[in-house]
Amino acid sequence: MKRSRILVLRPGALGDAIVTLPVLQSLTAAGARVTVVGHPVFRLAVECGLAADFLPFDDACLLPLFAERGKCALFADFSLAVAYVAPPAEGQDCLKAGLRTRRERVWSPGFSQSSLEGGDTPIASSLHRSGVDRVISWPAHPEPDTHITDHLLEPLFSAGIELATRRPSLRPQDAWITSARSWLCAPGERGLCPLPLGGRAGARVPRLPPPWGEGRGEGACHTPGAETSTLTQPLSPRERAEAPSPHPSPRGRGRGVLPRRDTQAWLRERVLSGGFVAIHPGSGGRAKRWPVERFAELARALPCPTVWLLGPAEDDDMEARRLGQGVGVVAHELPLPTLAGLLATCRAYVGNDSGVSHLAAAVGAPTVALFGPTDPAVWAPRGDRVAVLGGPNAGGFESTSVERVLEELQGVLRDHRSGGQPRSESRL
Repeated sequence: MKRSRILVLRPGALGDAIVTLPVLQSLTAAGARVTVVGHPVFRLAVECGLAADFLPFDDACLLPLFAERGKCALFADFSLAVAYVAPPAEGQDCLKAGLRTRRERVWSPGFSQSSLEGGDTPIASSLHRSGVDRVISWPAHPEPDTHITDHLLEPLFSAGIELATRRPSLRPQDAWITSARSWLCAPGERGLCPLPLGGRAGARVPRLPPPWGEGRGEGACHTPGAETSTLTQPLSPRERAEAPSPHPSPRGRGRGVLPRRDTQAWLRERVLSGGFVAIHPGSGGRAKRWPVERFAELARALPCPTVWLLGPAEDDDMEARRLGQGVGVVAHELPLPTLAGLLATCRAYVGNDSGVSHLAAAVGAPTVALFGPTDPAVWAPRGDRVAVLGGPNAGGFESTSVERVLEELQGVLRDHRSGGQPRSESRL
């Protein structure tokens, strides 16, 4: 029997795409052949088998769909399309905004759920003209106190489709991890700024004790060719004694003091072994960023190297770049497969309310997400080992100390080793 073809239109940035993954997984699990249009990270979803095909919104073949009274022959044999659309502007009438569907249940912020006839959105009208049998237009933003993923899954109920999961997940692929390791191994590669570990002269060891214990063989992370492998543990006492200083001695080599190039090689070896913590100090809005000085303090307190992930949103944040270069490796605008591979192999991840935090949780990294003014009950990443700190109901960033973040890092790794339940729900 021919599989039904379903289209998902999901505009938005990285995080918007990640929280939509359960929609794709549920549709695919129901036996549909899914085509998704949206952010390039959906290419990774296709590689993981969550969808069959991907198209970016700027693909030339989609131009007719967005023209006045347009249509697109690509979707002539599709049985269903789910189009996530922007809500009406404040004070705008729901019906005039066209936020309703043909014989579908609709929800819009500030409006009750109801069944409405006709009055399609422009994109829905174009899809109908293209030959799609049934179109669901759905608001892209959730109702207060409703998690974004739960909200995005609501149209599937209208379509009578059973949910496969409520947690975004991307199974790391060998190619992503190979790409991440190759990137780290290439000195001078664009976007990689390898610099010594530590931010003060003579700092041979971290100032705080290892929060995860000295034993080896605990925990697991994704690596090529295996479901899990042993996590590299913090520096042993011998490794601590031999760790190079970030500042070469003017009198030559002393114990634990190496020339700059050897310091970089030592750091790279530690990073490539998986014994590093990934840090993303940025976010789409500055109000959503934990003070970057605290990230630097956290990096100095950790018993392992850190990799600082900077993207386009951090292009003008010279302080984040400067501090990151002082305490670890700075990776700038990594390709998405490389970024996913790096997150899949890191020991743990710490970041703000951002798309990178959602990606980290989706690939299985033990994740600590820091929230300021935004509500984690709506926007927190979901995953098997995710902790959330802050948010407007928990004191925001003011209540989020470096010591608290270290404690949560211990918690997500301990929960991972013991197979315990995710910690994020207790923080929402």
